[in-house]
Amino acid sequence: MAAAIHNILRKPPPPSAFFTPAGLSDSSLLELLLAVAGDIGKGGDLPQYQRRNARCLIRRIRTFLILIDFLIELRQELPSSAVLCFKEFYIVVHRARILLDYCFQSSRLWLLLHNREISGFFQDLEREISTFLDVLPLNELRLTADVREHIELLRRQVGSSKMCVDDEDEEVRIKVLFLLEEFGRKRIPDLSDLKSTFIDRIGMMNAGDFENEIEFLQKQIFNHEGAVDAEADLAKISGVIAVVRYSRFSLFGTKEVEGSKKKTTCRPSSPRAGEISAPPKDFCCPISLELMRDPVVLPTGQTYDRQFINQWIAGGNQTCPNSGQNLGNPTLIPNRAIHSLISHWCAANGVPSNSGQNLGIAATAFTANKAAIGANPSTR
Repeated sequence: MAAAIHNILRKPPPPSAFFTPAGLSDSSLLELLLAVAGDIGKGGDLPQYQRRNARCLIRRIRTFLILIDFLIELRQELPSSAVLCFKEFYIVVHRARILLDYCFQSSRLWLLLHNREISGFFQDLEREISTFLDVLPLNELRLTADVREHIELLRRQVGSSKMCVDDEDEEVRIKVLFLLEEFGRKRIPDLSDLKSTFIDRIGMMNAGDFENEIEFLQKQIFNHEGAVDAEADLAKISGVIAVVRYSRFSLFGTKEVEGSKKKTTCRPSSPRAGEISAPPKDFCCPISLELMRDPVVLPTGQTYDRQFINQWIAGGNQTCPNSGQNLGNPTLIPNRAIHSLISHWCAANGVPSNSGQNLGIAATAFTANKAAIGANPSTR
C-alpha cells in the first residue's frame, strides 16, 4: 500500500497498476468488492484538506454498497457484461482507497501545494464511476425499485459532477505562495502574518509540526528519483521549505519546543553583546558548514552554496553529498528564497549582507565567535 501511495505523488496510479483476481465465482467477486469498498464506506474521519472531495467519494461508495448488498442477498447469476463491469469497478475502488489514504498520510503543505492536481484525481475517479454506471446493465439485474432508484440517482450525480476545488484550501495555498513571492522580492512578511498563515490557518501548532512538514516535503523531492516535472516545481517546493524553516525559526526560536500544544509563539532570544546569534542550520552549506553566499538547489532537492557544490562536482563526485543520489549532469537552480532569508537574518543580527562577500564575512565571524565561546567555559 505504501509503495502505491508514492506512485500518485505526481499522477494517480493507472488502472494497470491493479488487477482483479482470476477464477472468482460471481458471489466471490461481489464479496470481494464488498470487503474492499466496505472499508471506504465506513467513513469516519476526513482528511484536513480535500474534505469535500473525500466526503463526496465516500458517499458514492456507500451508495454503491447498497447495490452489492442486494446482489449478494439475491444470489442470482450475473450477466457476463455485469461481471466485466464489476471487475473494472474493483480497480476503481482500489484507486479510491489509495487516494483517500494518500490524503490522510500526506502533510498539510503538500496537499495545499497540489490542491488542484489532487482535486483532479478525485474528478478522474468520478468520471470512471460515471462510465461504470453507464455501461452497467441495470435492466438485467432484477433490481427492486428502491435499489434502482438509488443507483439511478448516483448515475445522475456523477454524470453532472465537476471538479471541486475547495475555495478555502485554495485561498491558503495562494497565501503560502504569496509569502514565497514576498521572500523572493526581499520583502519579509510580518511575524503576525506568518503566525496567521501557518499556525492559525494551517494548524502547525509547534516547532515539531514545522519540522514534520519540512521532512515530508524533502522526502517527496527525494522520492521522485530525479524525474522532476519541471525546474519551476522543484524551485517552488524548495522555496516553500525555506519559508517554513524561516517561519519556524521566527516563531519558535532555534530550540525545539517539545510537547507544546499552545498557539503562543516563542521568539528567539536576543544575542548578548558582542555575540553573533547562530544562524539556522539550513542557512549553512552542508559541505562548508558556513553561511551560504549563493545558495542553489540540486535536482535532489538539497541546497548548497554554489561555490562548494561546484568544487564537489569538479572533484569528480557524481552523487549528492547529503542524499547519495546520482547527479548526472545536474542543473543548479538559484534558491532565491533561502538567499533572501539569509539576507534578512544578517540584517536582523547586524551583519552586512549586500553581497556574497559580506555573507562570507558573516560566516567567518559566526565560526570564529562559536569557537571562542566553546573555548571559554565562562561564556557558556
